[in-house]
Amino acid sequence: MLKSYFKDLFSRFKQKNIISKTLIILFILLEIFLCVISFAKVNVIVDTPGSLSEASATIEIDTNNNRGHVLTVSVTEFERVSIIKYWLAKRDNRMHVEEIEDDYDSQADYYYSYYAKRVSMYNAIIYAYREASKVNPEINLIANYKGLLVAQVAKRAKTTIQADDIITAIDGKTFANYGEFKEIYQEVVNSHSAGDEIIFKVTRIVNNEEQKLERYATLQEDDGRLTFGFYCFDYTVPDSDNSTPKFKISEYAYNSIGNSGGAMMTLSIYNALTNNDIVKDLIVAGTGTIDLDGTVGAIGGIEQKVVRCYISGVDVFFVDSYDYEDAVKACEKFGYDSSFIVRVEKFSDIIDELNRRGEQHE
Repeated sequence: MLKSYFKDLFSRFKQKNIISKTLIILFILLEIFLCVISFAKVNVIVDTPGSLSEASATIEIDTNNNRGHVLTVSVTEFERVSIIKYWLAKRDNRMHVEEIEDDYDSQADYYYSYYAKRVSMYNAIIYAYREASKVNPEINLIANYKGLLVAQVAKRAKTTIQADDIITAIDGKTFANYGEFKEIYQEVVNSHSAGDEIIFKVTRIVNNEEQKLERYATLQEDDGRLTFGFYCFDYTVPDSDNSTPKFKISEYAYNSIGNSGGAMMTLSIYNALTNNDIVKDLIVAGTGTIDLDGTVGAIGGIEQKVVRCYISGVDVFFVDSYDYEDAVKACEKFGYDSSFIVRVEKFSDIIDELNRRGEQHE
C-alpha cells in the first residue's frame, strides 16, 4: 500500500511542469535542511544566563527572623545542542560555547555537582552557626567530621573506590581533619611509585546502612605527578537534632546543583539566626563557594551570572576575589555599570559591606 502511494505520488510529480517541479524540489530540500539543523547535534556545551533563587528556599531555619532578599544565581547549561541553537549561541555574546572533550562524562559531572551542592549546604550551615554564635551564645551547632567525600572517579583511575564513598584512612593512617589528610597523602605519595596499590578505609552507605570497607587505589602518573584519579571534598556533617535552633534542608534543595551558592546560603542562614537584619531592603546576590574557615572560593560562568544579576536589578552582587576582575570585564563588555559588584575574600567581607551600607542608609 505504501509502495503504491509513493508510486502514484511520483507519477503525479512527473506530470508537473518544470517550474512546479523546481519549487517542489526546493521545498523538499528546505525541509531536509530545517530538519538537519533542528535535530543534528553539535558536540558543545552552551552556558546561558540562568536564574535567581531565594537562598532561604534551600535551608530552613527554625526562627522567625527576617532573612531578606538573599539570592543565589545560576547558569543554565545545554549539552550537545542542535546546529541552529549552536549558531544562535555563537552570535550572542552573553552565551559561552565550549567544545566537549573526548573524556567528558555528563553523568559523572552531574553527580560531582550534586555532591558539591551537599557539601556547600553543610559548610554554609556550619559556618553561619559558628559566626552567629559570636553574636548570640545561645546559638549552638553540633557537627561531626566524617572524612573525605569522593565526588568523582576518573575513567582512567584503577580503584575499587566509588563516588559517594567517604575516605576515613589511607595506607593504615587515620586523620581528624583535611590538614592531617594532606600531610598523610603527601607522605604516601613520596614513599611510593606509580603502579603501587594503596589501601583505603571507606564508609559506604548501602540500603541506608553504613558499611566499613577496605578499598584500593593504584597510583598513576599524570602530567609529572602521582595521583589516584578521584576527586574529594572535605566532609563535615551538621546535626540538626542536637543544634539550637534546628535547621532543615528543603526538599527543593537539589533543584539546582553545584557549590557556587555557598556564600549566599551562609548569609541567608546567618541573617535568620541573628536578630539584627543586616540585609534590610537590599536585593543581594552573590556567587562563590564557602569553606569552613570562611573563605569565599572560585566558581564558573561569571559572565552569565553578571548578565542575570544586572538585568534583574540586583543592588549588590558579591563576587569571590578569583572571579572579580572577570566580572568587571563582563560589565565593560556588555556596557553595564560595574559599581554593583563587590569583591570578597572572606565571609566577613560580606558582613562588613552590608553593615557599612546599613549605616549609610540610617
